[in-house]
Amino acid sequence: FSFNQEPVKMEISNIANILKEYESITGGELDIATANAEMLQKIKDAGGDKVIEEMQSQVDAFLSAR
Repeated sequence: FSFNQEPVKMEISNIANILKEYESITGGELDIATANAEMLQKIKDAGGDKVIEEMQSQVDAFLSAR
């Protein structure tokens, strides 16, 4: 299985930018509880659920073709 990112390319790019923004969570520079909640909401707003749905759709199609 190889995930085709094309249908959600923009969402993946936006999520990657959010993850870069929050890299400092692990460095202790941000309050983990607050920053994690903010990050997860931003990922959701950026289309995180859409990416998951697309991945699941492609996995389902792959498995049904086997």
